[in-house]
Amino acid sequence: MTQEQYPLLAAAVAVEITPPVGVRMDGYGARLKPSQSIHDPLYASLLVLKSGERGVALVSLDVIMVPLAYTRQIRAAVSEQLGIAPEAVLVAAIHTHSGPAGFVKSRLPLETEEDPVLKEMTLRKLAGAAGWAARNLQPARLRLGRGELNDLGRNRNDPLAPMDSALTVLRVDAQNGCPLAVMLNFGCHPTVLGHDNLAISADYPGAARAALQKIYPGAVFLFLNGASGDISTRFTRRGQGFDEVERLGNMLAGEALKVMQTAADLPADHLAGKTQPLRLPYRRFPPVEEAQQQLAALQAELEQMRAAGRPDGDLRRAFTRVEGAQAQLVMAQTYGEKTYADTEMQTLRIGNLAVVGMPGEPFTRIVLDIKASSPLPHTIAVSYANDYSGYFPDRASVLAGSYEALISPYDESVGERLAQAERAALALRFEALFQQARDIILLVDPAGRIVEANEAALAAYGYTAEEIRARHVRDLRDPDTLDSLDRQFSAADRPGGVQFETMHRRKDGSLFPVEISSRVVEIDGQRFRQSFIRDIGERRRAEETVRRQLDELRRWYEATLDREGRIGELKAEVNELRQRLGEPPRYGQPQDAAPPAGAHPSGAVRT
Repeated sequence: MTQEQYPLLAAAVAVEITPPVGVRMDGYGARLKPSQSIHDPLYASLLVLKSGERGVALVSLDVIMVPLAYTRQIRAAVSEQLGIAPEAVLVAAIHTHSGPAGFVKSRLPLETEEDPVLKEMTLRKLAGAAGWAARNLQPARLRLGRGELNDLGRNRNDPLAPMDSALTVLRVDAQNGCPLAVMLNFGCHPTVLGHDNLAISADYPGAARAALQKIYPGAVFLFLNGASGDISTRFTRRGQGFDEVERLGNMLAGEALKVMQTAADLPADHLAGKTQPLRLPYRRFPPVEEAQQQLAALQAELEQMRAAGRPDGDLRRAFTRVEGAQAQLVMAQTYGEKTYADTEMQTLRIGNLAVVGMPGEPFTRIVLDIKASSPLPHTIAVSYANDYSGYFPDRASVLAGSYEALISPYDESVGERLAQAERAALALRFEALFQQARDIILLVDPAGRIVEANEAALAAYGYTAEEIRARHVRDLRDPDTLDSLDRQFSAADRPGGVQFETMHRRKDGSLFPVEISSRVVEIDGQRFRQSFIRDIGERRRAEETVRRQLDELRRWYEATLDREGRIGELKAEVNELRQRLGEPPRYGQPQDAAPPAGAHPSGAVRT
């Protein structure tokens, strides 16, 4: 039995990892007091997908960050329970700034020590969750959708700068159609709550999860942060209290619900994960004395702005530059002659979805570059994944001297290096799977000529490799559908590409229905249209069979209703006649059947 013949199995579980009141909190250097209360619980959420011997696992933690050594401990525990490769386990923090410190030892943005008790508790609960998931795998179906959120976050240095506004939703449904789990991927700092907040909270992702669970109480919701390095709620929030957390959380939940209803099937014919080592060179740090002088100059500038009564927005940006200069001084004192940081990047493959795990805080332009050049039709980036190596600013932000660039230990080329490394990794993994894919895959030049096709394409159309490369895409279309070809061809230029159904033609002239996902990719500086094509003939035949069965059931039901209605009328007439004769009615009134005690509408399990 081949990989694609195995059914997809899934399980999801969330376990609470809320620390006790009184722990030190992470996220703000200005916050000096420990936590004083718990506003909402923190969770470790696990989603497992398996097909045969292959599988992937997504772990979302309601904490600010995780170090690589701890990730490897989690991977070992989860993979052992589930029987999947450790490199197929992604561990990501949501990056709440109202969670506990203790997962990493750091001096930036504030000095923190590791908390072995907190880390051991979280690891133990995750191992237990993985064991539960291994025992409760069930047949599942994947659906993928994309929405837009333009008012939740903005570039926190320039609100007019670009951002990745895409909300990607992966829905995992049980056989009864109810969601087992829902993954949300959106990039924005969870910093609605400021440094004066002393209540433990998952910020707006936690509020979104709570809202969604009111509608789907049996589902597990995982939030994976996207391109968030330069994105926050600074220019979109109306306050920094829990009312605003709920408002923005509801905004995320509302868009997620819309996407959940329109998400399209995502075949899970490939489940795989791969990690690769990544060495990031440090930039040359200024001498300690020079860093001290720069800090003093920026502090003086801030005081002058305060004295002049400048607007709060200007003061906030000036203050972050001071924080950046303070970080510069710390880095000059800390790193000294160190020349590089060793970390890793990760790529998961879930069908035609690539999940790129990035060990820090990538800026928007970096992620958009990776998405645009990915050979797969769907690609998401996950920040704070598996490790924390700091900010990954783009070149423009470094030259502008933003806070994030100042606090980053890397030079202006870090974003380009990351994007290049991930593009190479995606291309290599795509090439290995290109010929093995069950779906038809075509690479088409801007004029519509086919330049590459995989084995599935040759088998489907009946052409040799040389023959198909000599053809135009119109040669594969049903002549009756050619009037829509130019419009669909152009639509592939849109962000996210285009998806549609049409009819294709084989070499022998026979026709078959297909579903096409097409988008523009750049390879070696040239633009191509890449199409993933699926023969949906079998699906349509199955749908037609179901329609016929439903029609038959409907006719039977209507006939039954007519018969039952006539019988009911006759019984009523008998009762009426007996009543006239002074006799009791022979037929009683029907009673509604109650559902069995403890029945759950979804059938989904969460613990």
